[in-house]
Amino acid sequence: MEQEAPTPESILVRNVYFKYGTQEALRDVNLTLQKGELLGLLGPNGGGKTTLFHLITTLFPVQRGDVLIQGESVKRQAKEIRKELGIIFQSPSLDLDLTVKENLLFHGRMYGVRGPELLERIETLAKEFRFEKRLDDRVKVLSGGYRRRIEIAKALLPEPSILLMDEPSNGLDPVARKELWNLFESIRRSRNLSILFTTHLMDEADLCDEVVILHHGRVVKSGRPEQLKKEVSGDVLILETQSPDELKKTIKEKYNIESQIVSEGLRMETENASALMLQILEGHQEYVDSIHLRKPTLEDVFFAATGMLLDKGGRA
Repeated sequence: MEQEAPTPESILVRNVYFKYGTQEALRDVNLTLQKGELLGLLGPNGGGKTTLFHLITTLFPVQRGDVLIQGESVKRQAKEIRKELGIIFQSPSLDLDLTVKENLLFHGRMYGVRGPELLERIETLAKEFRFEKRLDDRVKVLSGGYRRRIEIAKALLPEPSILLMDEPSNGLDPVARKELWNLFESIRRSRNLSILFTTHLMDEADLCDEVVILHHGRVVKSGRPEQLKKEVSGDVLILETQSPDELKKTIKEKYNIESQIVSEGLRMETENASALMLQILEGHQEYVDSIHLRKPTLEDVFFAATGMLLDKGGRA
């Protein structure tokens, strides 16, 4: 019996390099997005995420290496490949002076969808994303959460097989962010969509099937979030202190444990975190304002790979 040919990966990035003039933005980047999976590109601002996003969306030409979408190279089949992609950019792309329906009609016609079929798709998406009562409203009167839902609906109008998103929750409050990610999970499962997105937020990256950590244009870690967190050695102890240098020296001399000075105070990883926490509180309480013990997170994975932490604005 003849075996079926394996289904190509939704996205395959192979040995990609990219430069802006003499400045190297990406170096030997490799990643794979399997059909139906959610992949997050995690990293700081300036780490290479958006450059890679622009290569995958065919906005930038590949200088070296290759990007394959559904098995086809963006170097040779960019026009055909774009039909497979639904794209949500970080900067809003809705016309604020048009109504919601006018925005969707214009986008659908750009992709060759017209007539009753286009109207039916708009009606279906409006109900799914709960803005059917706002179709005749101008976009400029809508909240950020509503606008993001309409951006998603617009990206899905051509019925793509892959959804690409650059910092999709940028500018949204925590409640709107949670609603947005519930929505992404729902549409991924209902449509068997493959989704790739960029983020600097650890909680978003934790939702992924696969995380690729980019730093200074290189992949420094990749894998499933739970597996990556298991690679961190022990639990994480954070000591808030007004004397980080002195406490760091004391912990090294007395317990032979290395620690790092971070914005919160002093950070360390250890297999015996509970016992160490009690010892520090008993012997050095005068140095410690507060103490926090937790299991490793993706933030710790990023720290282990780069020696840096990300702040809320995406800066390392």
